[in-house]
Amino acid sequence: MAKQVHTVSIASLGKWFAAVSILLGSVLVISSLLMRQDSLLVDKTWATFKATQSEKARALNSLYEELGYGGMIHNFKNYILRHDEKHLRKAEERIGAAKSALRHLRIFMDQSEEIKALNYVEETVNQYSASLKTAQEMIIDKRPILAIDRAVKVNDGSAYYGFGILDRAVSQEGLDEMALGKPILLQKLLRAFGYGGMIHHFKNYILRAEATLYPKLQDSVNQARNLINDYRKLTINKAETEALRHIEHVLLSYEGNAPHVKVMTMNQATPQTIDRQVKINDEPALAGFQTLTRAIIDENHTASQNVEAAVERIHDLARYMIWGGLLLFPAMIILSNWVLRSKVITPISNITGVMRKLSNDQLDTPLHLDENPNTELGMMGRTVRLFKEHALERKKAEKRVAERERWFRALLESAPDATIIVNDKGIMELANKQAENHFGYSKQELLGENVDMLVPQAVRANHHKQRESFNNKSGFREMGTNLVLSGERKDGSSFPIEVSLSPIMTEEGRFIAAAIRDITEKKKAEKRLKDAYDVITSSINYAARIQRATLPDNVAMQDHLNDHFIIWEPRDTVGGDFYWSKEWGSGLLLMLGDCTGHGVPGAFMTLLSTGALEQALINTPCGNLTLLIQDMHKLLQSTLGQNLDHVGDSDDGLEMGACFISPQDQTLYYVGAHFTLYRLQNGELIEFKGTREAMGYRSIPYDQHYTLHELALEKDCEYYLCTDGLIDQIGETSGRSFGRKRLKTILSEINGRPMNEQKEIIEKRFAQFQGNQKRRDDVSLLGFKI
Repeated sequence: MAKQVHTVSIASLGKWFAAVSILLGSVLVISSLLMRQDSLLVDKTWATFKATQSEKARALNSLYEELGYGGMIHNFKNYILRHDEKHLRKAEERIGAAKSALRHLRIFMDQSEEIKALNYVEETVNQYSASLKTAQEMIIDKRPILAIDRAVKVNDGSAYYGFGILDRAVSQEGLDEMALGKPILLQKLLRAFGYGGMIHHFKNYILRAEATLYPKLQDSVNQARNLINDYRKLTINKAETEALRHIEHVLLSYEGNAPHVKVMTMNQATPQTIDRQVKINDEPALAGFQTLTRAIIDENHTASQNVEAAVERIHDLARYMIWGGLLLFPAMIILSNWVLRSKVITPISNITGVMRKLSNDQLDTPLHLDENPNTELGMMGRTVRLFKEHALERKKAEKRVAERERWFRALLESAPDATIIVNDKGIMELANKQAENHFGYSKQELLGENVDMLVPQAVRANHHKQRESFNNKSGFREMGTNLVLSGERKDGSSFPIEVSLSPIMTEEGRFIAAAIRDITEKKKAEKRLKDAYDVITSSINYAARIQRATLPDNVAMQDHLNDHFIIWEPRDTVGGDFYWSKEWGSGLLLMLGDCTGHGVPGAFMTLLSTGALEQALINTPCGNLTLLIQDMHKLLQSTLGQNLDHVGDSDDGLEMGACFISPQDQTLYYVGAHFTLYRLQNGELIEFKGTREAMGYRSIPYDQHYTLHELALEKDCEYYLCTDGLIDQIGETSGRSFGRKRLKTILSEINGRPMNEQKEIIEKRFAQFQGNQKRRDDVSLLGFKI
């Protein structure tokens, strides 16, 4: 290793020569001061260049620009408000650019916290991408704007948190914000306008009219105004002044329209109406930001020229100092030459030579430079070392990119599906091993040929039109889009396939990656599944006919009741609810039951329950309703083996309400097993709650007693029995259950109307409440007048 060159302060050299000769000392002092000034200029400009050229910072700023003002979030909100395809295309372009910026930024992030932050931001961008497709579909379906906004609403909290981490990661690189001035202010101003800033809150306030958005909007406007004022305090030219004026004008337009939005929102104006009234031309502000960016670039260029001139002056002053020493003091020639060459010229030449090699990408060049922080040339040496380290990091990043390309090829070969990449002319550029196995061609036979050769002969002539149609579209086609497709092997045989298509944009043009899956076995499995499904469906439909056949007809109720209605809607083809009516002695026995479960298990329980009821009717004297229910409970426990400890695995039963109407006693007897009877008379609704315990379950005592209610038969009374399937149903818009309170309100409203009309009203109100929400349970309701 060569010996490292050491330097001393140029100012110290000037003082040393001044002590030898006043004249020479004066010359040297003046020259030293000039060289020091130029050295500081070089160092400051170099530091500014490093900061503004930081790959990580530039990548992060690029991501902010793609997401913010004039970018993804701006066009996303405008598309929802205005349904303009221009904003859709711009939003799609900016989403793609944001994903590219994320991939670029990921190269420079090596900390787990930073990678996690990138994942947060990437997840939010993917959510916006999916929401944009949803918005497009809903706009095509002409859905209301508020419904669209609710459907595509994205939580930006994780992205804000991720950006905070990324901002701190960039600031930890030692950037001096005060020295950078305009670049930092411009970045902050763009963020105040963009994603998470003014335009974001303004559009959301139009769409959602949330009170919390208004102070956030005001804070963003105030922040942007303060940044504009700070920018004006710097040295700016006429173009920058005009650009700031345009930006401030647009800012004031948004601020001035915010109260109008608030008033129109309070007056319940639609988002489209509000947007038309407060629509603002953003072009002056966007052009202003471009002007400020160009001005910063011009200043950097001027600074670069100043650095070159400063370095040239340093060389000139060094030469003048040598010749002056030779002319004034011949005795100082040897000493001056040695001092200047060893302490100034040689280090500068070394620095210049090293910088020349580094600029030619010779990054293995050894650095034998002084890095003493107390000397000017030492600081320049340290600067050169930092430049080399950053260049090496960039090389490593490029190497990682190349390595990932090799990974991609290995991944392509190991992919389970056949993968073929074609250019915009349909020529196959890349194919994996699975493509050879699927189609029977070798890789050499595929590459360079038209992909149409893999399409069956019958449709080959028109296949190029389908390729051209896809090339003219944006986005990709997923695997399994219900398209009936076929491939043709080398031997001419055809086989069913599924194909996903993904566009790839490169410097060489647009390519299409096709993943091809042989679904021969899948088709066979689907047929076997359909055959099995048909058999099961047929069996369940037959079981439904059997279950309906076990339910009683309405003859007994028509003979004994003044009016009645029955709502019986199993959740599935068969269900676990049942109703019962039968003449019992001189009166009428009415029951409504809700057995464990629904579907086939529930249907089995209804058969067991009605069987137990029939047996209990044989054993019980007419009119003894309490004894009937107790006997039915015991029969159920005995049948299921639930009355014995540790016998059987079942723990099933039912909830039931039973009414015996005795004209002879002018009394309605009611027994409820975890069931409620509602009586409505002249608008007053009274609940008669049964025993808390249900029937049949293992935990209920075998000799359980059920409470009997005796209700005198009075004129104009209406009675209702209801299972919990109606009460527990969740609504589409509210997200809450139907509830007993809502049921009682409806019953009070329809009091006195004919029973068939009451049934229609209840069914209609229940269907409106449920909406598109999935049915949770069987629904049954029995209403009657005596």
